Amino acid sequence: MNRCIVLILFLCISCQVEDTPFQSDPDGLEGTWRLVRQASSIGGAPVETSVQNGQEITFLPNKTFVKHPLEACGSGFFHLEENVLSMDLFCDGSDVMTQSLIYQVDFQAGTLKLTPIEPQCIEGCWFIYRKLKD
Repeated sequence: MNRCIVLILFLCISCQVEDTPFQSDPDGLEGTWRLVRQASSIGGAPVETSVQNGQEITFLPNKTFVKHPLEACGSGFFHLEENVLSMDLFCDGSDVMTQSLIYQVDFQAGTLKLTPIEPQCIEGCWFIYRKLKD
């Protein structure tokens, strides 16, 4: 009988533990972020490198974003739910969404790490942004 109670308690406790809960940024996603590091691979483990004068992305309160310098597909709408960021891009001045990007989001020590989910980097890649002061 005691073994059954211990087993039931163990199962209940183990079911409530999450692997790594999503940590949101205390200042939020809104604001301007500059690319400072990126990782890519051409056949081996991903290699992370520093980026000088990296691209900036501004996330606005109305759930739109703009990339600086502005690219052909440099603006659109975003949606952040849990640790998944969806970005719908409008290209070449079109008012119709022409591309969608999906990233896993990790906020760590004042940085925003975006790891592509779709389209996916086959051998691994990620982008690390630092939030700029308003």
